[in-house]
Amino acid sequence: MKNFVKTSKVTETAILIFRIKSICKQKSYYPDEPHKSTWQVFRDQLCFIWKFGGWEKYYYLYGFDRKSMDRKKICDEYIVFEPAFFNKIYKNNNYLDYEKRIVSANCIVTDKFYFYLFLKSLNFPTPKILYYTRNGKLFYDEYHDGEQISTILNHDMDAFAKQFDGQLGNGAFAIKVQDSKVYVNNELVPSTDEILKTFTTSDYIIQERIKQHPELNKLCSTAVNTIRLVTLLTPDEEVIAVRAGLRVGREGSCVDNCAKGGIFVGIDLNTGKLMKKGIIKPPHGKIVYQQPDNGVVFEGFEIPFFKEAVEMAKELHSKLYRIHSVGWDISITPEGPTFIEGNSLWEVSGTQAAVGGLKHIEKYFDLIDK
Repeated sequence: MKNFVKTSKVTETAILIFRIKSICKQKSYYPDEPHKSTWQVFRDQLCFIWKFGGWEKYYYLYGFDRKSMDRKKICDEYIVFEPAFFNKIYKNNNYLDYEKRIVSANCIVTDKFYFYLFLKSLNFPTPKILYYTRNGKLFYDEYHDGEQISTILNHDMDAFAKQFDGQLGNGAFAIKVQDSKVYVNNELVPSTDEILKTFTTSDYIIQERIKQHPELNKLCSTAVNTIRLVTLLTPDEEVIAVRAGLRVGREGSCVDNCAKGGIFVGIDLNTGKLMKKGIIKPPHGKIVYQQPDNGVVFEGFEIPFFKEAVEMAKELHSKLYRIHSVGWDISITPEGPTFIEGNSLWEVSGTQAAVGGLKHIEKYFDLIDK
């Protein structure tokens, strides 16, 4: 194992040297601040490889290239080298608790159909599944036999389709059927063959479209702007909220994901208000302080029903007592919070870039090894 780790570090170092220009000389997210030299950036990345197991690809997104971000501050405040932390999240979520008993319940949140059934049984608000596809057949609910996929086009609907296990918005699209015409992401589809093939080759849930709160429509009206809230279970079995942000879509887009060009803005857990800056991740990357499409300023923008969303997420996590941490995707409707999905393998880059380091929570992910 030690030889493997050593070989891995050598490989990472070789990659760093080979790609030094692209890795150590990227465009800064903070162009108006003093920056480190290429040599200083290289030394930071080399340190990360030997200390944490890999170079930090979000170095510039986090603003580590600024002179004010010395290496001690970075290492003390930030989770560096996200893949290593992903391994900790995965490992913890495959334990029942801190007694090293391997009992995973991840499928409840990773499978969107299971998640829907679980929330439905607990009477937690979640978008209704109108149809779902499995193994090339169409189902109206969990009680009826499947039909031919083509019958889906016989029913008018305004919905959203997602793969059972889709991540980062991949495979998700808006679908509307009206008067025998099919629209995907608001565009008329000339032939239905491709959409039917999509539903045949992968398993999908087709959910009713969410009507979001009018206040959030001010940020983006074409996408549902969702809260990402992370909760975790402490060794004392207390569920705590550790970080929150709002994913803001771009006008014209049907999804709010950062991976699709959306914006991530931190939320103050105490007030439920947006923080100052929003992060647009690579390859679209930059920092913005207002919605680029309509000029709405982020700082101080209050999220309706935020306190209720946090309390509901903590209560729901308490029912999922075999999962150590969850990244919740929550929409806000005129009636209150609605849970879209839970993620047992949630990413830290957006929230660290927008709000600051998460090093303070890493202690909760190291306990199972003690």
